[in-house]
Amino acid sequence: METVVPGLVSHAGTFNSNPLSVTAGTVALTKILTKNRMHKIAGFSDKLGRTYQEILEDENPAAK
Repeated sequence: METVVPGLVSHAGTFNSNPLSVTAGTVALTKILTKNRMHKIAGFSDKLGRTYQEILEDENPAAK
């Protein structure tokens, strides 16, 4: 933080140093968006993509 000096490095923002924002970000990164949960979310995303593809193929058989 020593490098954050007016005129040298800008540190402007609506939520900078806001305790609630910092706590929310910390909780999100350490409790909610864990590696295991991110892998699970990626699996859901893959399944959703496959399902969309199946729907498109059902609607347009020429797309297969």
